[in-house]
Amino acid sequence: MTKRHGSPQGSQQDGSGKRFSHEELVMLHPLPAEAVLETPPIRMAYREIKVLLVVGGQSCCFTAPSSSGKTCAIALIREYLESEFGDIPVFVFNVTDSSDQPTKEFLVQWLHVLCHGDVTGTAYSLRQRIVKRLLDVARSAEARKIIFLFDEAQNMTARDIKFLKAIYNDLFTEQVHLVTVSFGQSPDFATKMKGLVAHRDLVRRFFACRFRFGDIALPEEVKALFHEIDRLPFVEAGVTWTQFYAPYAWEKGWRLEGEVATLTDALRETGFLPLTVATRNETISMGLLLPALRRFLTALASDDSPDIALPLDGKRWCEALRACGYEMVGEGGDDQPRTTGKHGKTGKK
Repeated sequence: MTKRHGSPQGSQQDGSGKRFSHEELVMLHPLPAEAVLETPPIRMAYREIKVLLVVGGQSCCFTAPSSSGKTCAIALIREYLESEFGDIPVFVFNVTDSSDQPTKEFLVQWLHVLCHGDVTGTAYSLRQRIVKRLLDVARSAEARKIIFLFDEAQNMTARDIKFLKAIYNDLFTEQVHLVTVSFGQSPDFATKMKGLVAHRDLVRRFFACRFRFGDIALPEEVKALFHEIDRLPFVEAGVTWTQFYAPYAWEKGWRLEGEVATLTDALRETGFLPLTVATRNETISMGLLLPALRRFLTALASDDSPDIALPLDGKRWCEALRACGYEMVGEGGDDQPRTTGKHGKTGKK
């Protein structure tokens, strides 16, 4: 995005009085910085986790393709949990492939997650230290539950799951309940679980309750998301997120919320949706939508001017979708663009 002579986006200042150049504001904008947005998939996941905590249960998991926003979702869900269930300790564990990792290094990783500085000693002493740390945290918070959010759960090995069972049992004997929520990449996660056929009891214990994560419905959920983006304040610039990119179009009444129909047509033209209109709701993955949105707004910013014609045509959306589609299938470009799946209606937290 380039700065234009005479644009209303010259030097701006935030509420503190600090002034920013346009180039600085471009770097500060939350959307390119991949700010975490509350989306329908995140609300759905949090709703199911709340059910797990309130009604009872020990585990659930969510699967989605790569770049569907799982890691961002974990960050936001952790905030929700700490706000609404502040007495329950929450830990985030990024699972790495530990199949070739010595047992001691595996246990050290757990201690790092628990912010325990003492990683010396035998494997047995490290394991006992992990249990003691978890019990101390629970007792300090006067909690009867501890939540672990596992990212990249497709990397789980049989040793990981056996260790989870051992920790669960050790805590249970002290009347502390371990709750695990796993986020895994599909289809790798399903493949890994099938490969653990010799440990079906453990797979059922921690991964039997599965949900699909990542897609949002067209048009209503995308429209609601775009409406929210139209309203979000870009504090440093004194405008909204979308107003910053196209101030002239904004002044003429353009809003991102009004782009949903044009986006849907572009999805059909680029092969991400079938040409014939589906009888049931169609969806788009967040892994495609957000990168395409960033490209669309950047292109719009370059074209924004006092004489910009409204309504906008679909060219910018098509170019953005094609660029993101090629990134998703690889540089070879021989594969067909990935089409979106379907999911049920989501609830609010």
